[in-house]
Amino acid sequence: MCTYFMNETTKTLKLFFIIHIVISVLAGVIALCVFDGEAFRNFIIGELLMSFSLLSMGFALYLGFFKKNIALLVGVIVFKWPILIYVVFKLIGNNQAYLGYLAAGFSIWIFSALIWSIFNQRVRL
Repeated sequence: MCTYFMNETTKTLKLFFIIHIVISVLAGVIALCVFDGEAFRNFIIGELLMSFSLLSMGFALYLGFFKKNIALLVGVIVFKWPILIYVVFKLIGNNQAYLGYLAAGFSIWIFSALIWSIFNQRVRL
């Protein structure tokens, strides 16, 4: 039973990350066609930061639920957010990034989550 749950959960997480990569690449290509160079760079930075955040959260969940390594789980969660906040603060503080395009890059995960939830709908009786 536990191995079935583990296999089913890892399949759905892998499906989410594959969908996220495909959506990110498509959004990056569209952003390259629509935005100028600086805006495109900010959009891609936001996309990469969000992808890093999602991957580290997936890794943390894997460590917590499947490997039962709670100390490393807490370490990933505790150190991920300050690093992410520091990077965004430095990018905006040095006027190297525009907040709107950076936020647009961050928001790509919403589309990935919507498509993933459509693929994973189950009928509950």
